[in-house]
Amino acid sequence: RTVAGGKNMNTKKRKDLVRDQVIFALFAAIVLLMAFTPIGLIDLPIIKATLLHVPVIIGSVILLLSFAILLLSISLLMQKNKDKIHSLLMLGYNTATVSRPYIQIVVIVNVIAFIVSAISMIVFRIIYYAEIQAMVQDNSSVWLSVFVGMMLATAISIFNIISICRKVKKAFWI
Repeated sequence: RTVAGGKNMNTKKRKDLVRDQVIFALFAAIVLLMAFTPIGLIDLPIIKATLLHVPVIIGSVILLLSFAILLLSISLLMQKNKDKIHSLLMLGYNTATVSRPYIQIVVIVNVIAFIVSAISMIVFRIIYYAEIQAMVQDNSSVWLSVFVGMMLATAISIFNIISICRKVKKAFWI
C-alpha cells in the first residue's frame, strides 16, 4: 500500500518514528546540558535561577495542549453521539446517567496522566538527587510538587466534567 506521495506506508511510519526519537533526544540533551553544566545557571543576587525552566515551560505548554486535545476528543465523541444522547434524555434518563461514561473517561485519563507524571518526577528526583544537591542547596520536598500537580489535575478534571454536563444538557435542546 502507498500513501499520497507514492511512498510505502511502512517507510513513512519509520521516518515519523525516527523524527520523534530525534526530537526526544534533542530535548533530553538540552535538559542534561542545562542541568549538569554551568550553562544552565544564572546567578542572581536574590535567587539562583536556571535556564532549565525553558524546557519545563515547553513541557507545560505541551501538557496543556494535551489536555485541550482530550477535551476536544471528548467533545467530538459527544457530537458524534448527539442524537443518541438526545434520545436517551427524551426516554427519561437524567443528565448524570447519560454523561457518566464521558466523565469516567476524562477522570481515568487524568488520573493515569497524574500518576505517571508523579511517579516519573519522584523516580528522577531519587536518581539525580545527589547531582541536584551538588549544584543547588535545595532541601525542598517533592510532596509540594505532587500536591500542586494533584490540584491542577483536579481542576482540569472539574473543568472537563462541567463542560461534559453542559454539552449533555445542550443535546436535550436539539
